[in-house]
Amino acid sequence: MVAVIDANVADALTYRARQFEEPPPNAGSDKDAFGADTRTPYQRDLGRIVHSSAFRRLQTKTQVMGTGERDFHRTRLTHSREVGQIGRGIVWHLGAQGSGEYRGLLPPSELIEAVCYAHDLGHPPYGHGGERALHSRMKAYGGFEGNAQTIRILTKLEKYYRGEGIRPTRRLLLGVLKYPVAYSEYGARAHGEKPPKCFYDDDKELIEKALSIFPAHDVVDFRSLGPAGKNLDCSIMELADDIAYGVHDLEDGIARGILNRSEIEGSIRSGFKIAGVTKIREVSIDGLVEKLFSTDSCERKHGISLSVGYFIPATEVKPQNIFDNPRSTVTPWSTKLQGLSSIISRKRSRSTTSSSAGKCRRWNSKAKRLLKICLTHSRRSLWPLLAKQL
Repeated sequence: MVAVIDANVADALTYRARQFEEPPPNAGSDKDAFGADTRTPYQRDLGRIVHSSAFRRLQTKTQVMGTGERDFHRTRLTHSREVGQIGRGIVWHLGAQGSGEYRGLLPPSELIEAVCYAHDLGHPPYGHGGERALHSRMKAYGGFEGNAQTIRILTKLEKYYRGEGIRPTRRLLLGVLKYPVAYSEYGARAHGEKPPKCFYDDDKELIEKALSIFPAHDVVDFRSLGPAGKNLDCSIMELADDIAYGVHDLEDGIARGILNRSEIEGSIRSGFKIAGVTKIREVSIDGLVEKLFSTDSCERKHGISLSVGYFIPATEVKPQNIFDNPRSTVTPWSTKLQGLSSIISRKRSRSTTSSSAGKCRRWNSKAKRLLKICLTHSRRSLWPLLAKQL
């Protein structure tokens, strides 16, 4: 049976922060000096993010290497654009799988692109080092955390509506809610060296309003998952982010000569071997390694393209029994501490009469586990060498 989102929930997901009120009839469609706006709410979300000052500021923020060091490697801005493209690819892949039973739950392309573009808006310069430095100064005032700051920018700081950010739709806001835990809920742990994975206490009412369209017990279960709690859209974005920075950081490091073959080739081969992968398309792993470390930039790009092209279609969905009453795309999920598998809930079929737990969906990709293995080793080599160079 094809799963779909209840019509009332689907409408409520398009209502805008901070009040999430139903818009007046024909809002945005009345002709004025500029003509009628025929865009969907999610297309407007995307436009507002692309034209925001916060999005432009990502061009001078560090991905791995400093922004003033040549012009080949990624910044947070180019990284976010690539995450958006990969996110769309995952949505298209899942929508085309099997009988297409997930199509009614998947986000529109413009929405997942907007979520992906927004995912790093709150991250400061100098990466997580900058985040820790800001948190050390802000511990007594509610802390600082990059993902919490993203929510603050979208709903308050960005200069679109005074004091209300871009007024994101409920579904966009939930798509960037990586950690459904308030700062103060960590207690003394919130005052450690690293910021807790959270949203700000001042935004607690906003988050509660955003979640209020779902059954109360599902919201309680979702919040109780802590930092592991994410919805479907957020999970797709996070997977796209992992693929993008894992593969592209590797490309940047090799191209800049910071990563050398003798240090990381073994890790790459080991990762593919553990995943049981002997070739990608018609290219053997030996051939892929040769491409990645080729002095021919065209061959190297082909190796990177093959890697990204492998990870996207390697994503899959499996049923699990987790929640009593999953209602829509944005119901809870939790992380299994085995590889990088994650569990995502799906809407229970209306024909289900059993009181047992509803079906959920599980991301279980060998590719993602492989990506983590390769990335762990490549970063282990990359950061010390980068420190020496600087």
